[in-house]
Amino acid sequence: MRYTPAGLPVRHFSLSHDSEQIEAGFQRKIQCKVPAMAVADAAQQMKELALGDMVRIDGFLAQKSRMGTQLVLHVKQIQLLERG
Repeated sequence: MRYTPAGLPVRHFSLSHDSEQIEAGFQRKIQCKVPAMAVADAAQQMKELALGDMVRIDGFLAQKSRMGTQLVLHVKQIQLLERG
C-alpha cells in the first residue's frame, strides 16, 4: 500500500475474471485480468482479502493516465463472496 500526498491509502492490484457468457447465441468462456486500484476505505478493505478470494466489486472504469488509453478499474466497494 502507498499513500497519496494528502495521506489517503492507495492499493494497486489486478482482478482475475473467469466466466461463461452467451454471445450471438453461443456460449463463450471468458478469462481476463483487469488492472484495478482502490483508494481510502476500499484500500483498507483489501487488507482483509487473500489471494484467490472471490469478491464482488463496484466501481468505475477510467483512463490510467490523462494522456494514455489504458483503462483501470477504480474500486469503490468490495464484498467478499467466498474465501479462496
